[in-house]
Amino acid sequence: MTPDKEIEAMSQITALFEGLDADTIGRILRWAADRYGVSFTAAAKKSIARLGSNAGMSDNDELQFSDLGTLFEQANPQSASENALIAGYWFQVVKQEDDLESQKLNTELKQLGHGSNNITRDLSSLIDTKPSLVIQIRKSGSTKQARKKYRLTAEGIAKVKRMLSGEATSQE
Repeated sequence: MTPDKEIEAMSQITALFEGLDADTIGRILRWAADRYGVSFTAAAKKSIARLGSNAGMSDNDELQFSDLGTLFEQANPQSASENALIAGYWFQVVKQEDDLESQKLNTELKQLGHGSNNITRDLSSLIDTKPSLVIQIRKSGSTKQARKKYRLTAEGIAKVKRMLSGEATSQE
């Protein structure tokens, strides 16, 4: 695109955005990025967030991600337990699954090249955090290796949102 065409496009967008509220502009920008395969940097997401209190957020107050890799990149986890937290957020909040299975979380993390050596230990460290970021909701079987199901707490979801906005740093 030549500089003149780029300036023309920006002028047209500016004219189209005139009179729209910040939330609407944020939704349009997210749609356009998704439509044209553009990823926002952390700085760009912060700029969109400054447009309005919900700009860059959906009605459920969460950023929209097309895949776990994009979510993972934006959150920039700094530890194995934060990796598990991000994967849990993907399934529970973005995919709206009721509970989380450790094996499923680790399988997805392995696909990203961030598999856990011990996903149960990573989830346990999130449970042991005060306030707890994850809770165990069910255990199938009586052995130590029995399948367990987990769920992110409200504080766990809030921590991921802080990570996505660039506010949170690892405490581990």
